Amino acid sequence: MRRELKEETGLEANDFAADAGWVTVVDGALIMHVKVLRAAEPAEALRARVRAHIARERQPELADIRIVRGPRHLDAAIPPFVAAFLTWHFGGC
Repeated sequence: MRRELKEETGLEANDFAADAGWVTVVDGALIMHVKVLRAAEPAEALRARVRAHIARERQPELADIRIVRGPRHLDAAIPPFVAAFLTWHFGGC
């Protein structure tokens, strides 16, 4: 997880406090394990850092990063299994 976080976003695991445990979402053949990380830095600052990292990459793994603050920010661009986790996370189920 640490390596992927660094490779894809340029952020370090030490930038966050991790919640205890993992959340697993199963959607047909897809299985997603989520480790919730909490940052002291505001979302806008984290997004700026990630976008700067993406801009420096020759072949970035990500095209952009979005800030999702609640179910109202979910749309068709978010994969259903991610939307299911976020809906649960924000208390929508």
